[in-house]
Amino acid sequence: MITIGTRIYLDQVRRKKRERKWFLQEREQGIRKMRWQMQNRNEKWSDLLDSLSRLSDDHRIAILLKHYYGYSYEEIGEMLGVPAGTVKSRTSYGIKILREEMIRNV
Repeated sequence: MITIGTRIYLDQVRRKKRERKWFLQEREQGIRKMRWQMQNRNEKWSDLLDSLSRLSDDHRIAILLKHYYGYSYEEIGEMLGVPAGTVKSRTSYGIKILREEMIRNV
């Protein structure tokens, strides 16, 4: 029984590792695709977009929904299934990171 339990646990760990690797590859391909599409339309890929693409998904989604689409913190919280305070925290922290990156790039 211990051997079976151990093997099941190791299989789950390996699966999570593969899923994480796949997710990161998909994310990078999506960013490259967006950059390519913008360049084909003769639009500039700005440093801000580059910095935004490096944020975690939670922070990026919160910032985009709040500041680009104009949703309230409560609405975003309902969409993401998290409290409004968590959305405020993610938005604030994400903007802080973006500001630091933009200052470094200047």
